[in-house]
Amino acid sequence: MRKLITKDIPAFARLIQKTGAREKLKELARDKTGHPAEEAWDIGFDLLADLLFSISEPENEAAAYAFLAGPFEMDASIVANLPLDELVGLLKRLAEENNLGPFFASAFSVKA
Repeated sequence: MRKLITKDIPAFARLIQKTGAREKLKELARDKTGHPAEEAWDIGFDLLADLLFSISEPENEAAAYAFLAGPFEMDASIVANLPLDELVGLLKRLAEENNLGPFFASAFSVKA
């Protein structure tokens, strides 16, 4: 597995755009300003649910596989056929190796 690189950002942005998750991401970013942890979890869960429901559309599903294919260093068709336990393991590894928690916390704390 490779680390995320800058050129992964457009693929991620296309996925967010296609799935309509932008508003949920904004809510999650706003939540960094002081809402209770339970509320942050609820917003995060809603975002995940929205993404899952959105990728049920064939064109969005393909965008999700295409995005993950890059950092997973495998073809999108292989991503599509991963056993769920392997997918979860790869997603956890991707988050850990790229420090995604601190990255998003830092990115969301930037004021426009």
